Amino acid sequence: MYRAIVMGVAIALLMSAQGFANTGPTAVAGAAPSISPLQAEIDLLNDAAHKFDNNDTVAARRQIDAVVASPSFGQLSPSQQHIALYLLGYLQVNAGEKEALATWKRATAMTDFASGRDWHLRLQADGQASDDADALQTLTSIAQHWPGSLTQVSDQYIRDLISRTRSQKQLADSRFELLLALKAAFWVPTDAFNTAEYDWVELVRELLARGRVQEAKAAAESIALFGAVNEMVLAKQFDPVTQADPQRFDLRSAMDHELDQMRAAVKANPESLEGVNELAGSLIGADQPQAALQLLDAAIARAKLRDSSAKPFSDPGELNWTYNQRALALLHLGRVDEAINLMKLGAERPEGGNVNVSQQLNLAQIYEEEGRPAEAMAVIADGESWDLSPYGKMDFEGVRACAAAQLHDQAALRRSMAYVRAHVDDAPGWAIDASICIGDMDLAAKTMITELANPNQLASALLDLQEGSLAPSLSPIVRDRKTQLWALYQRPDVKTAADAVGHHVSSPFQMWGMGR
Repeated sequence: MYRAIVMGVAIALLMSAQGFANTGPTAVAGAAPSISPLQAEIDLLNDAAHKFDNNDTVAARRQIDAVVASPSFGQLSPSQQHIALYLLGYLQVNAGEKEALATWKRATAMTDFASGRDWHLRLQADGQASDDADALQTLTSIAQHWPGSLTQVSDQYIRDLISRTRSQKQLADSRFELLLALKAAFWVPTDAFNTAEYDWVELVRELLARGRVQEAKAAAESIALFGAVNEMVLAKQFDPVTQADPQRFDLRSAMDHELDQMRAAVKANPESLEGVNELAGSLIGADQPQAALQLLDAAIARAKLRDSSAKPFSDPGELNWTYNQRALALLHLGRVDEAINLMKLGAERPEGGNVNVSQQLNLAQIYEEEGRPAEAMAVIADGESWDLSPYGKMDFEGVRACAAAQLHDQAALRRSMAYVRAHVDDAPGWAIDASICIGDMDLAAKTMITELANPNQLASALLDLQEGSLAPSLSPIVRDRKTQLWALYQRPDVKTAADAVGHHVSSPFQMWGMGR
Protein backbone atom coordinates (compact mmCIF):
# COMPACT_ATOMS: atom_id res chain seq x y z
CA MET A 1 0.00 0.00 0.00
CA TYR A 2 2.81 2.39 0.88
CA ARG A 3 5.91 2.94 -1.20
CA ALA A 4 7.91 2.98 2.05
CA ILE A 5 7.04 2.26 5.64
CA VAL A 6 5.72 5.38 7.34
CA MET A 7 8.38 5.72 10.04
CA GLY A 8 7.73 7.61 13.24
CA VAL A 9 10.09 10.39 14.21
CA ALA A 10 12.50 9.70 17.05
CA ILE A 11 10.35 9.17 20.08
CA ALA A 12 12.39 11.68 22.06
CA LEU A 13 11.37 14.39 19.59
CA LEU A 14 7.79 13.20 19.69
CA MET A 15 7.78 13.49 23.46
CA SER A 16 9.38 16.92 23.36
CA ALA A 17 6.85 18.18 20.85
CA GLN A 18 3.96 16.92 22.96
CA GLY A 19 5.29 18.04 26.35
CA PHE A 20 6.27 14.64 27.67
CA ALA A 21 7.01 15.30 31.32
CA ASN A 22 10.44 14.75 32.77
CA THR A 23 9.23 13.49 36.10
CA GLY A 24 12.62 13.56 37.81
CA PRO A 25 13.87 11.07 40.37
CA THR A 26 11.36 8.77 41.95
CA ALA A 27 13.25 8.07 45.17
CA VAL A 28 14.88 10.15 47.89
CA ALA A 29 18.34 9.16 49.20
CA GLY A 30 18.17 7.48 52.56
CA ALA A 31 14.40 6.94 52.33
CA ALA A 32 12.34 3.98 51.23
CA PRO A 33 11.14 4.35 47.65
CA SER A 34 7.58 5.59 47.39
CA ILE A 35 6.13 5.60 43.91
CA SER A 36 2.46 6.23 43.16
CA PRO A 37 0.70 4.05 40.56
CA LEU A 38 0.53 7.07 38.25
CA GLN A 39 4.24 7.78 38.65
CA ALA A 40 5.01 4.11 37.99
CA GLU A 41 2.87 4.33 34.84
CA ILE A 42 4.79 7.40 33.64
CA ASP A 43 8.15 5.78 34.38
CA LEU A 44 7.13 2.64 32.50
CA LEU A 45 5.99 4.68 29.51
CA ASN A 46 9.20 6.69 29.58
CA ASP A 47 11.29 3.52 29.67
CA ALA A 48 9.23 1.92 26.90
CA ALA A 49 9.74 5.02 24.74
CA HIS A 50 13.49 4.83 25.13
CA LYS A 51 13.50 1.11 24.38
CA PHE A 52 11.45 1.81 21.26
CA ASP A 53 13.92 4.52 20.25
CA ASN A 54 16.76 2.02 20.68
CA ASN A 55 14.98 -0.61 18.54
CA ASP A 56 14.29 -2.91 21.48
CA THR A 57 10.76 -3.36 20.20
CA VAL A 58 10.04 -6.62 22.03
CA ALA A 59 10.62 -5.10 25.46
CA ALA A 60 8.95 -1.84 24.39
CA ARG A 61 5.85 -3.71 23.26
CA ARG A 62 5.61 -5.63 26.55
CA GLN A 63 5.79 -2.42 28.54
CA ILE A 64 3.41 -0.47 26.28
CA ASP A 65 0.83 -3.24 26.54
CA ALA A 66 1.08 -2.93 30.32
CA VAL A 67 0.74 0.86 30.21
CA VAL A 68 -2.37 0.87 28.01
CA ALA A 69 -4.01 -1.94 29.99
CA SER A 70 -3.28 -0.33 33.38
CA PRO A 71 -6.10 1.19 35.47
CA SER A 72 -3.91 4.29 35.71
CA PHE A 73 -3.85 4.86 31.93
CA GLY A 74 -6.74 7.30 32.10
CA GLN A 75 -4.85 9.40 34.62
CA LEU A 76 -2.02 10.11 32.20
CA SER A 77 -2.09 13.48 30.48
CA PRO A 78 -3.71 13.46 27.03
CA SER A 79 -0.30 13.89 25.38
CA GLN A 80 1.10 10.93 27.31
CA GLN A 81 -1.92 8.80 26.40
CA HIS A 82 -1.40 9.67 22.75
CA ILE A 83 2.29 8.72 22.94
CA ALA A 84 1.36 5.35 24.41
CA LEU A 85 -1.29 4.71 21.76
CA TYR A 86 1.07 5.84 19.01
CA LEU A 87 3.75 3.40 20.16
CA LEU A 88 1.28 0.55 20.55
CA GLY A 89 -0.38 1.21 17.20
CA TYR A 90 2.94 1.50 15.42
CA LEU A 91 4.18 -1.81 16.83
CA GLN A 92 0.85 -3.50 16.05
CA VAL A 93 0.93 -2.31 12.44
CA ASN A 94 4.50 -3.50 11.97
CA ALA A 95 3.46 -6.87 13.40
CA GLY A 96 0.49 -7.04 11.01
CA GLU A 97 -2.06 -7.25 13.83
CA LYS A 98 -5.69 -6.51 12.99
CA GLU A 99 -6.12 -5.01 16.46
CA ALA A 100 -4.02 -2.06 15.29
CA LEU A 101 -7.08 -0.40 13.77
CA ALA A 102 -8.85 -0.03 17.12
CA THR A 103 -5.69 1.52 18.55
CA TRP A 104 -5.37 4.02 15.71
CA LYS A 105 -9.01 4.98 15.94
CA ARG A 106 -8.34 5.95 19.57
CA ALA A 107 -5.12 7.77 18.65
CA THR A 108 -6.58 9.77 15.76
CA ALA A 109 -9.59 10.73 17.91
CA MET A 110 -7.16 12.77 20.02
CA THR A 111 -7.29 15.62 17.53
CA ASP A 112 -5.06 17.96 19.54
CA PHE A 113 -2.15 15.54 19.11
CA ALA A 114 -2.86 13.34 16.07
CA SER A 115 -0.90 14.27 12.96
CA GLY A 116 -0.95 13.10 9.36
CA ARG A 117 1.49 10.40 10.39
CA ASP A 118 -1.17 8.94 12.70
CA TRP A 119 -3.73 8.89 9.90
CA HIS A 120 -1.37 7.19 7.47
CA LEU A 121 -0.69 4.49 10.04
CA ARG A 122 -4.43 4.14 10.54
CA LEU A 123 -4.76 3.63 6.81
CA GLN A 124 -2.20 0.84 6.98
CA ALA A 125 -4.20 -0.69 9.82
CA ASP A 126 -7.33 -0.45 7.66
CA GLY A 127 -5.62 -2.54 5.03
CA GLN A 128 -4.51 -5.15 7.52
CA ALA A 129 -8.04 -5.38 8.94
CA SER A 130 -9.63 -5.35 5.44
CA ASP A 131 -11.88 -2.52 6.63
CA ASP A 132 -12.74 -0.66 3.43
CA ALA A 133 -15.38 1.46 5.13
CA ASP A 134 -12.87 2.94 7.52
CA ALA A 135 -10.22 3.16 4.79
CA LEU A 136 -12.52 5.41 2.74
CA GLN A 137 -12.98 7.74 5.70
CA THR A 138 -9.29 7.67 6.62
CA LEU A 139 -8.10 8.42 3.11
CA THR A 140 -10.68 11.20 2.84
CA SER A 141 -9.31 12.80 6.01
CA ILE A 142 -5.75 12.58 4.69
CA ALA A 143 -6.80 14.19 1.39
CA GLN A 144 -8.64 16.97 3.22
CA HIS A 145 -6.03 17.81 5.85
CA TRP A 146 -2.69 16.56 4.51
CA PRO A 147 -3.14 16.52 0.71
CA GLY A 148 0.59 16.73 0.05
CA SER A 149 1.09 13.39 1.78
CA LEU A 150 -1.13 11.49 -0.69
CA THR A 151 2.06 10.66 -2.59
CA GLN A 152 2.92 8.31 0.28
CA VAL A 153 -0.03 6.10 -0.67
CA SER A 154 0.39 4.01 -3.80
CA ASP A 155 -1.75 4.86 -6.81
CA GLN A 156 -2.80 1.23 -7.03
CA TYR A 157 -4.12 1.19 -3.47
CA ILE A 158 -6.26 4.26 -4.07
CA ARG A 159 -7.61 2.92 -7.36
CA ASP A 160 -8.28 -0.53 -5.92
CA LEU A 161 -10.12 0.93 -2.93
CA ILE A 162 -12.35 2.99 -5.19
CA SER A 163 -12.93 0.04 -7.51
CA ARG A 164 -13.71 -2.68 -4.99
CA THR A 165 -16.18 -0.50 -3.07
CA ARG A 166 -18.05 0.55 -6.21
CA SER A 167 -20.75 -2.10 -5.86
CA GLN A 168 -21.18 -1.66 -2.09
CA LYS A 169 -24.22 0.59 -1.86
CA GLN A 170 -23.77 1.20 1.85
CA LEU A 171 -20.42 2.85 1.09
CA ALA A 172 -21.66 5.03 -1.79
CA ASP A 173 -21.63 8.26 0.22
CA SER A 174 -18.18 7.55 1.66
CA ARG A 175 -16.79 6.85 -1.82
CA PHE A 176 -18.33 10.07 -3.09
CA GLU A 177 -16.74 12.06 -0.25
CA LEU A 178 -13.37 10.49 -1.03
CA LEU A 179 -13.63 11.39 -4.73
CA LEU A 180 -14.56 14.96 -3.79
CA ALA A 181 -11.60 15.18 -1.42
CA LEU A 182 -9.15 13.76 -3.96
CA LYS A 183 -10.35 16.21 -6.61
CA ALA A 184 -10.13 19.15 -4.20
CA ALA A 185 -6.62 18.01 -3.25
CA PHE A 186 -5.62 18.09 -6.95
CA TRP A 187 -4.59 14.46 -6.61
CA VAL A 188 -2.61 13.16 -9.59
CA PRO A 189 -1.25 9.61 -9.72
CA THR A 190 2.51 9.55 -9.32
CA ASP A 191 2.77 7.10 -12.21
CA ALA A 192 2.87 9.23 -15.35
CA PHE A 193 1.02 6.50 -17.23
CA ASN A 194 -1.78 6.13 -14.75
CA THR A 195 -4.72 8.50 -14.95
CA ALA A 196 -7.34 9.77 -12.57
CA GLU A 197 -9.69 10.75 -15.39
CA TYR A 198 -11.92 7.70 -14.99
CA ASP A 199 -12.24 8.54 -11.29
CA TRP A 200 -13.34 12.03 -12.26
CA VAL A 201 -15.89 10.52 -14.67
CA GLU A 202 -17.33 8.71 -11.69
CA LEU A 203 -17.27 11.90 -9.64
CA VAL A 204 -19.15 13.75 -12.39
CA ARG A 205 -21.72 10.95 -12.47
CA GLU A 206 -22.24 11.15 -8.72
CA LEU A 207 -22.50 14.94 -8.74
CA LEU A 208 -25.12 14.84 -11.49
CA ALA A 209 -27.07 12.18 -9.62
CA ARG A 210 -27.19 14.61 -6.68
CA GLY A 211 -28.31 17.51 -8.87
CA ARG A 212 -25.02 19.40 -8.50
CA VAL A 213 -24.69 20.26 -12.19
CA GLN A 214 -22.31 23.20 -11.95
CA GLU A 215 -19.90 21.23 -9.79
CA ALA A 216 -20.14 18.37 -12.28
CA LYS A 217 -19.22 20.68 -15.14
CA ALA A 218 -16.24 21.96 -13.19
CA ALA A 219 -15.06 18.44 -12.38
CA ALA A 220 -15.40 17.45 -16.04
CA GLU A 221 -12.95 20.13 -17.15
CA SER A 222 -10.04 17.78 -16.39
CA ILE A 223 -11.50 14.93 -18.47
CA ALA A 224 -10.04 14.77 -21.97
CA LEU A 225 -8.77 11.25 -22.77
CA PHE A 226 -10.61 9.38 -25.50
CA GLY A 227 -11.87 6.48 -23.39
CA ALA A 228 -13.21 8.75 -20.65
CA VAL A 229 -14.79 11.17 -23.13
CA ASN A 230 -16.34 8.30 -25.10
CA GLU A 231 -17.87 6.87 -21.92
CA MET A 232 -19.50 10.21 -21.15
CA VAL A 233 -20.74 10.77 -24.71
CA LEU A 234 -22.42 7.36 -24.83
CA ALA A 235 -24.31 7.61 -21.52
CA LYS A 236 -27.34 9.90 -21.21
CA GLN A 237 -26.66 10.52 -17.53
CA PHE A 238 -23.82 12.85 -18.63
CA ASP A 239 -25.97 14.89 -21.03
CA PRO A 240 -26.09 18.01 -18.80
CA VAL A 241 -22.31 18.18 -19.17
CA THR A 242 -21.59 16.79 -22.64
CA GLN A 243 -24.42 18.48 -24.49
CA ALA A 244 -23.65 21.82 -22.90
CA ASP A 245 -20.27 21.82 -24.68
CA PRO A 246 -20.32 19.25 -27.52
CA GLN A 247 -17.13 20.55 -29.11
CA ARG A 248 -15.16 19.71 -25.98
CA PHE A 249 -16.47 16.16 -26.16
CA ASP A 250 -15.61 15.49 -29.77
CA LEU A 251 -14.21 11.96 -30.04
CA ARG A 252 -11.54 12.63 -32.65
CA SER A 253 -10.29 15.63 -30.71
CA ALA A 254 -10.18 13.49 -27.58
CA MET A 255 -8.02 10.89 -29.32
CA ASP A 256 -5.69 13.59 -30.63
CA HIS A 257 -5.36 14.93 -27.11
CA GLU A 258 -4.67 11.46 -25.73
CA LEU A 259 -1.91 10.83 -28.26
CA ASP A 260 -0.32 14.22 -27.57
CA GLN A 261 -0.44 13.60 -23.82
CA MET A 262 0.97 10.08 -24.12
CA ARG A 263 3.80 11.20 -26.40
CA ALA A 264 4.73 13.95 -23.95
CA ALA A 265 4.70 11.49 -21.04
CA VAL A 266 6.90 9.01 -22.91
CA LYS A 267 9.35 11.78 -23.80
CA ALA A 268 9.47 12.89 -20.17
CA ASN A 269 9.95 9.31 -18.93
CA PRO A 270 12.31 7.70 -21.46
CA GLU A 271 13.23 4.94 -18.98
CA SER A 272 9.67 3.59 -18.87
CA LEU A 273 8.74 0.63 -21.06
CA GLU A 274 5.23 0.81 -19.60
CA GLY A 275 4.87 4.21 -21.23
CA VAL A 276 5.86 2.82 -24.63
CA ASN A 277 3.26 0.08 -24.26
CA GLU A 278 0.56 2.56 -23.28
CA LEU A 279 1.33 4.87 -26.19
CA ALA A 280 1.33 1.92 -28.57
CA GLY A 281 -2.11 0.92 -27.33
CA SER A 282 -3.42 4.42 -27.99
CA LEU A 283 -1.90 4.42 -31.48
CA ILE A 284 -3.55 1.10 -32.29
CA GLY A 285 -6.88 2.42 -31.04
CA ALA A 286 -6.43 5.48 -33.25
CA ASP A 287 -6.02 3.32 -36.38
CA GLN A 288 -2.26 3.89 -36.47
CA PRO A 289 -0.88 0.33 -36.11
CA GLN A 290 2.15 1.03 -38.29
CA ALA A 291 3.23 3.88 -36.04
CA ALA A 292 2.70 1.62 -33.03
CA LEU A 293 4.82 -1.08 -34.67
CA GLN A 294 7.72 1.29 -35.30
CA LEU A 295 7.57 2.54 -31.69
CA LEU A 296 7.54 -0.99 -30.29
CA ASP A 297 10.30 -2.25 -32.57
CA ALA A 298 12.59 0.53 -31.38
CA ALA A 299 11.79 -0.28 -27.75
CA ILE A 300 12.40 -4.01 -28.21
CA ALA A 301 15.72 -3.35 -29.93
CA ARG A 302 16.77 -1.07 -27.09
CA ALA A 303 15.68 -3.59 -24.44
CA LYS A 304 17.85 -6.27 -26.04
CA LEU A 305 21.03 -4.19 -26.03
CA ARG A 306 23.70 -5.59 -23.74
CA ASP A 307 26.14 -2.69 -23.95
CA SER A 308 26.03 0.91 -22.76
CA SER A 309 24.94 2.36 -26.09
CA ALA A 310 21.44 2.98 -24.73
CA LYS A 311 20.07 3.51 -21.27
CA PRO A 312 18.17 0.39 -20.18
CA PHE A 313 14.51 0.52 -19.24
CA SER A 314 13.74 0.72 -15.54
CA ASP A 315 10.89 -1.78 -15.88
CA PRO A 316 12.20 -4.69 -18.03
CA GLY A 317 9.41 -6.86 -16.67
CA GLU A 318 7.07 -4.97 -19.00
CA LEU A 319 8.76 -6.51 -22.05
CA ASN A 320 6.24 -9.34 -22.29
CA TRP A 321 3.50 -6.71 -22.69
CA THR A 322 5.60 -4.98 -25.34
CA TYR A 323 5.46 -8.24 -27.27
CA ASN A 324 1.72 -8.38 -26.61
CA GLN A 325 1.19 -4.87 -27.99
CA ARG A 326 3.34 -5.60 -31.02
CA ALA A 327 1.27 -8.72 -31.70
CA LEU A 328 -1.91 -6.63 -31.59
CA ALA A 329 -0.41 -4.12 -34.03
CA LEU A 330 0.51 -6.98 -36.38
CA LEU A 331 -3.01 -8.38 -36.13
CA HIS A 332 -4.41 -4.98 -37.03
CA LEU A 333 -2.14 -4.99 -40.07
CA GLY A 334 -3.36 -8.46 -41.08
CA ARG A 335 -0.03 -10.18 -40.30
CA VAL A 336 -1.65 -12.98 -38.32
CA ASP A 337 1.10 -15.61 -38.28
CA GLU A 338 3.69 -13.08 -37.15
CA ALA A 339 1.30 -11.89 -34.45
CA ILE A 340 0.74 -15.41 -33.14
CA ASN A 341 4.45 -16.21 -33.04
CA LEU A 342 5.14 -13.03 -31.13
CA MET A 343 2.23 -13.59 -28.75
CA LYS A 344 3.67 -17.03 -28.02
CA LEU A 345 7.01 -15.43 -27.17
CA GLY A 346 5.35 -13.02 -24.75
CA ALA A 347 3.18 -15.74 -23.21
CA GLU A 348 6.24 -17.86 -22.49
CA ARG A 349 7.80 -15.12 -20.36
CA PRO A 350 6.89 -15.43 -16.65
CA GLU A 351 4.54 -12.92 -15.09
CA GLY A 352 5.57 -12.16 -11.51
CA GLY A 353 7.53 -15.40 -11.42
CA ASN A 354 4.45 -17.44 -12.34
CA VAL A 355 2.74 -18.69 -15.47
CA ASN A 356 1.84 -15.71 -17.66
CA VAL A 357 -1.86 -16.54 -17.64
CA SER A 358 -2.96 -13.17 -19.02
CA GLN A 359 -1.06 -13.62 -22.25
CA GLN A 360 -1.74 -17.34 -22.40
CA LEU A 361 -5.42 -16.44 -22.49
CA ASN A 362 -4.78 -13.73 -25.09
CA LEU A 363 -2.94 -16.24 -27.27
CA ALA A 364 -5.73 -18.79 -26.92
CA GLN A 365 -8.29 -16.15 -27.87
CA ILE A 366 -6.37 -15.24 -31.02
CA TYR A 367 -6.12 -18.90 -32.03
CA GLU A 368 -9.84 -19.37 -31.47
CA GLU A 369 -10.84 -16.21 -33.33
CA GLU A 370 -8.59 -17.14 -36.26
CA GLY A 371 -10.38 -20.48 -36.63
CA ARG A 372 -7.72 -22.61 -34.94
CA PRO A 373 -9.69 -23.97 -31.96
CA ALA A 374 -7.55 -27.06 -31.35
CA GLU A 375 -4.49 -24.86 -30.81
CA ALA A 376 -6.53 -22.62 -28.52
CA MET A 377 -7.50 -25.64 -26.43
CA ALA A 378 -3.86 -26.75 -26.25
CA VAL A 379 -2.78 -23.36 -24.87
CA ILE A 380 -5.34 -23.46 -22.06
CA ALA A 381 -5.10 -27.20 -21.38
CA ASP A 382 -3.75 -26.55 -17.89
CA GLY A 383 -6.07 -23.63 -17.24
CA GLU A 384 -8.01 -25.43 -14.52
CA SER A 385 -4.91 -25.22 -12.31
CA TRP A 386 -4.21 -21.54 -12.96
CA ASP A 387 -4.72 -19.00 -10.18
CA LEU A 388 -7.33 -16.82 -11.87
CA SER A 389 -9.38 -13.90 -10.68
CA PRO A 390 -13.17 -14.18 -11.12
CA TYR A 391 -12.84 -12.13 -14.32
CA GLY A 392 -9.91 -14.25 -15.50
CA LYS A 393 -11.88 -17.42 -14.87
CA MET A 394 -14.71 -16.09 -17.05
CA ASP A 395 -12.13 -15.22 -19.72
CA PHE A 396 -10.85 -18.80 -19.58
CA GLU A 397 -14.29 -20.39 -19.71
CA GLY A 398 -15.43 -18.03 -22.46
CA VAL A 399 -12.48 -18.87 -24.69
CA ARG A 400 -12.90 -22.58 -23.97
CA ALA A 401 -16.63 -22.43 -24.74
CA CYS A 402 -16.02 -20.73 -28.09
CA ALA A 403 -13.24 -23.16 -29.02
CA ALA A 404 -15.35 -26.13 -27.94
CA ALA A 405 -18.24 -24.89 -30.09
CA GLN A 406 -15.98 -24.86 -33.14
CA LEU A 407 -14.69 -28.35 -32.30
CA HIS A 408 -18.20 -29.68 -31.54
CA ASP A 409 -16.83 -30.79 -28.17
CA GLN A 410 -20.14 -30.98 -26.35
CA ALA A 411 -18.69 -32.07 -23.00
CA ALA A 412 -16.29 -29.12 -22.79
CA LEU A 413 -18.98 -26.78 -24.10
CA ARG A 414 -21.52 -27.84 -21.46
CA ARG A 415 -18.93 -27.53 -18.69
CA SER A 416 -17.82 -24.05 -19.70
CA MET A 417 -21.30 -22.69 -20.37
CA ALA A 418 -22.54 -24.00 -17.03
CA TYR A 419 -19.83 -21.93 -15.37
CA VAL A 420 -20.51 -18.87 -17.56
CA ARG A 421 -24.24 -18.93 -16.80
CA ALA A 422 -23.58 -19.23 -13.07
CA HIS A 423 -21.07 -16.37 -12.97
CA VAL A 424 -22.43 -13.79 -15.40
CA ASP A 425 -21.92 -10.93 -12.95
CA ASP A 426 -18.16 -11.58 -12.81
CA ALA A 427 -17.74 -10.60 -16.47
CA PRO A 428 -20.97 -9.91 -18.41
CA GLY A 429 -19.00 -9.14 -21.57
CA TRP A 430 -17.50 -12.62 -21.66
CA ALA A 431 -20.94 -14.10 -21.01
CA ILE A 432 -22.26 -12.21 -24.05
CA ASP A 433 -19.34 -13.32 -26.22
CA ALA A 434 -19.75 -16.98 -25.21
CA SER A 435 -23.49 -16.76 -25.86
CA ILE A 436 -22.85 -15.44 -29.37
CA CYS A 437 -20.30 -18.21 -29.97
CA ILE A 438 -22.90 -20.89 -29.29
CA GLY A 439 -25.72 -19.00 -31.03
CA ASP A 440 -27.76 -18.33 -27.89
CA MET A 441 -28.82 -14.79 -28.73
CA ASP A 442 -31.59 -14.82 -26.11
CA LEU A 443 -28.98 -15.31 -23.39
CA ALA A 444 -26.81 -12.60 -24.97
CA ALA A 445 -29.77 -10.18 -25.02
CA LYS A 446 -30.77 -11.00 -21.45
CA THR A 447 -27.23 -10.40 -20.25
CA MET A 448 -26.97 -7.14 -22.19
CA ILE A 449 -30.24 -5.82 -20.72
CA THR A 450 -29.09 -6.71 -17.20
CA GLU A 451 -25.77 -4.99 -17.86
CA LEU A 452 -27.48 -1.85 -19.14
CA ALA A 453 -29.51 -1.67 -15.92
CA ASN A 454 -26.44 -1.91 -13.70
CA PRO A 455 -24.74 1.48 -13.14
CA ASN A 456 -21.39 -0.24 -12.63
CA GLN A 457 -21.66 -2.13 -15.93
CA LEU A 458 -23.43 0.46 -18.06
CA ALA A 459 -20.29 1.88 -19.65
CA SER A 460 -19.05 -1.49 -20.94
CA ALA A 461 -22.53 -2.38 -22.23
CA LEU A 462 -22.85 0.84 -24.24
CA LEU A 463 -19.31 0.38 -25.53
CA ASP A 464 -20.24 -3.11 -26.77
CA LEU A 465 -23.19 -1.66 -28.66
CA GLN A 466 -21.16 1.20 -30.17
CA GLU A 467 -20.84 0.60 -33.87
CA GLY A 468 -18.15 1.65 -36.32
CA SER A 469 -16.44 0.43 -39.46
CA LEU A 470 -15.00 -3.06 -39.21
CA ALA A 471 -11.26 -3.29 -39.72
CA PRO A 472 -10.42 -5.05 -43.01
CA SER A 473 -7.99 -7.35 -41.18
CA LEU A 474 -10.68 -8.91 -38.99
CA SER A 475 -11.04 -12.64 -39.33
CA PRO A 476 -14.38 -13.90 -40.73
CA ILE A 477 -15.21 -15.35 -37.32
CA VAL A 478 -14.75 -12.05 -35.46
CA ARG A 479 -16.46 -10.10 -38.23
CA ASP A 480 -19.52 -12.35 -37.90
CA ARG A 481 -19.57 -12.15 -34.10
CA LYS A 482 -19.18 -8.38 -34.09
CA THR A 483 -22.09 -8.10 -36.51
CA GLN A 484 -24.21 -10.31 -34.26
CA LEU A 485 -23.23 -8.25 -31.23
CA TRP A 486 -24.35 -5.06 -32.89
CA ALA A 487 -27.53 -6.78 -34.10
CA LEU A 488 -28.58 -7.09 -30.47
CA TYR A 489 -29.44 -3.39 -30.60
CA GLN A 490 -32.09 -4.12 -33.23
CA ARG A 491 -33.98 -6.38 -30.85
CA PRO A 492 -36.88 -4.39 -29.35
CA ASP A 493 -36.10 -5.45 -25.78
CA VAL A 494 -32.43 -4.49 -26.03
CA LYS A 495 -33.13 -1.30 -27.98
CA THR A 496 -35.64 -0.12 -25.40
CA ALA A 497 -33.20 -0.74 -22.57
CA ALA A 498 -30.29 0.85 -24.42
CA ASP A 499 -32.17 3.94 -25.58
CA ALA A 500 -33.37 4.60 -22.04
CA VAL A 501 -29.82 5.08 -20.76
CA GLY A 502 -27.55 5.71 -23.72
CA HIS A 503 -26.91 7.22 -27.12
CA HIS A 504 -26.21 5.07 -30.17
CA VAL A 505 -23.13 7.00 -31.30
CA SER A 506 -20.75 5.51 -33.88
CA SER A 507 -17.04 5.47 -33.23
CA PRO A 508 -14.85 7.38 -35.68
CA PHE A 509 -12.27 4.58 -35.40
CA GLN A 510 -12.22 1.07 -36.76
CA MET A 511 -13.55 -1.83 -34.75
CA TRP A 512 -11.20 -4.77 -34.89
CA GLY A 513 -12.08 -7.14 -32.07
CA MET A 514 -14.63 -8.11 -29.48
CA GLY A 515 -12.85 -5.73 -27.11
CA ARG A 516 -12.30 -7.92 -24.05
